[in-house]
Amino acid sequence: MQQEKLLIRQKASHYNVDPEWMELMKEARNMGLSKEQIRRFIKEAAMSKNT
Repeated sequence: MQQEKLLIRQKASHYNVDPEWMELMKEARNMGLSKEQIRRFIKEAAMSKNT
């Protein structure tokens, strides 16, 4: 578990994103959401934030 969190933090640092986002994406994938569903959700959330 600790090693998994370290790996997530390393990937987050590599991609220059918040480690919490990486954890959320992993949880979403574990729940069965596709990458496209996750992308669509993020895009819609960003659009609603800007309005």
